[in-house]
Amino acid sequence: MTAPAPAAGYALVAAHGGAGAGTVADLLALVLGPGAAVEPDANAAAAFADRPRQVLVLARRNARGLSAAAEACARLQRHRPLLLLVADAPLRDPAVVAYRIEALRSRVPAVVGLPYLPALRGADRAADLAEHPKVRAAAARLAADLQRARAGAPALPRSGARR
Repeated sequence: MTAPAPAAGYALVAAHGGAGAGTVADLLALVLGPGAAVEPDANAAAAFADRPRQVLVLARRNARGLSAAAEACARLQRHRPLLLLVADAPLRDPAVVAYRIEALRSRVPAVVGLPYLPALRGADRAADLAEHPKVRAAAARLAADLQRARAGAPALPRSGARR
């Protein structure tokens, strides 16, 4: 059963190429329904007018991704973006990554994580795996974590632990 999409939805902003915005949009659509997350055109200022959607900055959970995330979050600071880190491997964070995550925590309302999902490597789109139990569970957890983050609760543990 699909839950209704949140009233405002999410505006996904990729901090860098390959950040996973299309995948995240597909995953949120699995749980929240179509249109729950959109990728506005980089020049579409109207997408952020009066904050009709929660701005969500996406980045890979690696050094390059976090550098790009810091720049994107600074650029979008007036929209109070949430930060979504997409795991690039099923490994613990290197020290530099853990440090940068901690540094970014004070600059955004919340940091949310999406775990590495091996099944996605063999699919053209996350939507193709709508019935895959691990993908479905990750999508549901992501939606719940984002809901908590919107409400002001921290969503990602402070340690480098992966979920």
